[in-house]
Amino acid sequence: MPPPDKKGTDNKRFLDRLPIKLFIKYGREQATYVGFSTDISNNGIFLKSNKSFEPETTLKLQITLPDGKIIDLKGTVVWAKKLASKEGQLEVNGMGIRIVHSNPMYTKFIHENQKKIEKKG
Repeated sequence: MPPPDKKGTDNKRFLDRLPIKLFIKYGREQATYVGFSTDISNNGIFLKSNKSFEPETTLKLQITLPDGKIIDLKGTVVWAKKLASKEGQLEVNGMGIRIVHSNPMYTKFIHENQKKIEKKG
């Protein structure tokens, strides 16, 4: 998701994001499209893909963790935009997704990775 605007809205929300790339399948009724996260948090995901949906669309998400476990979540598109693409590459879209139905495994994954970053910091 994009950084907060210059008015200083919710800096903590931005700082809690983790720059982690995860494989994600997603879709309205079934998770049929594929993309990758570029940052994640307990509350949301920035999803890069070739297919985007309109804001307020509810999506089913299947996130593959680094250990191969698959987590099912449900999220709502907050915003969607086309990202600049390089010459000769497919057009890339981005969506900010708010998680509306989480999973304990996802929460644990976020918490463990936040701890790792704090130790490095």
